[in-house]
Amino acid sequence: MSTLDVVFLVLFGLVFAGSLTAAGFLLIRRLSHPGAVRLFGRPVPQPALLATAYLLYAVSFGLRILEQLPDGPDHSGVASSVLLLGLILQIVAMRDRSRTSS
Repeated sequence: MSTLDVVFLVLFGLVFAGSLTAAGFLLIRRLSHPGAVRLFGRPVPQPALLATAYLLYAVSFGLRILEQLPDGPDHSGVASSVLLLGLILQIVAMRDRSRTSS
């Protein structure tokens, strides 16, 4: 493995760990404070859906870690699809449903 591959492997590992941490944080906050989940000072309208998006990010980057390993399977299409699904879920989860369109 080249140095750049190792750097990408470490970065993917950090994003993987951060995504799992964020998902766990949201789920724990949702259980302890069901009506008032805040992330970076902003209320989260649908914390379970946002936690699912973060779990999908973790799965996507976990698959990318497996791809980087020597003799790793090729999951590039699956990882990209899971990442796209996670982005769509995050957009839906962070949309404020209290606003009405005029």
